Amino acid sequence: MYHQIAANRRKSVLVIFLFFLFWLLAGYGIGRLVSPSGGIGGAIIAGILALVAVLYALTFGQLTVLSVSGARQVSQQD
Repeated sequence: MYHQIAANRRKSVLVIFLFFLFWLLAGYGIGRLVSPSGGIGGAIIAGILALVAVLYALTFGQLTVLSVSGARQVSQQD
């Protein structure tokens, strides 16, 4: 059981790393398209947006999934 938990954590870290890498590369590419010297600026902006997205997902992810699925708290009467 604990091996699965550790494996899931490693996979989660990998997914978050790949998410950041994708957004950094996309930001760099878009920045280069806009201006020949804009790659770094685009990567920085995309990195900030990716950080905000990850923090939002980590903070409100469970609440978002529960509210979308219509979950409600169970009481003794249920």
